Amino acid sequence: MSEGQIFTAFLHNNRHLNCYSMASEKQKSMIHIDYQATSGAKSQDDHVDIRLVKKAQGFLGRGAREEILRILDSALRLQSGEIAQRLVTPQSLHAVGQQAVLEAIKLYRVGQKESFREFAMIYTRQAMVLARNSAAVPDPHAPRPDLPPQQF
Repeated sequence: MSEGQIFTAFLHNNRHLNCYSMASEKQKSMIHIDYQATSGAKSQDDHVDIRLVKKAQGFLGRGAREEILRILDSALRLQSGEIAQRLVTPQSLHAVGQQAVLEAIKLYRVGQKESFREFAMIYTRQAMVLARNSAAVPDPHAPRPDLPPQQF
């Protein structure tokens, strides 16, 4: 396997999806995905209470923001694995998703039609897709490394 390829292995006994970046054999980064997050039924654990969102929007809401990140973590891991599509590492998209959740906390207005969880997951999906596309597509105006510099 080349250095840029991503190897995905399913471990059925642990029910985790491990994504290994084969760039370095010494440091295998993996992202664990909770398969219960893939089921269509929502559990009470992934519901974000509106009071927690209000507290997170406040000046001293660091603990509430961390709690929201903890609640949405399994959904973020699943979404980052889906969006990566072997173009980028799911770990980098997971980090982008965490930052997008923090931005969604700032942008969410109490009383909106959708719940905070729906709003945040839509916002993080857009941020992850944008990050994947910008990382996967090289800049057409950048000089190619295989061409020698031209002298005038």
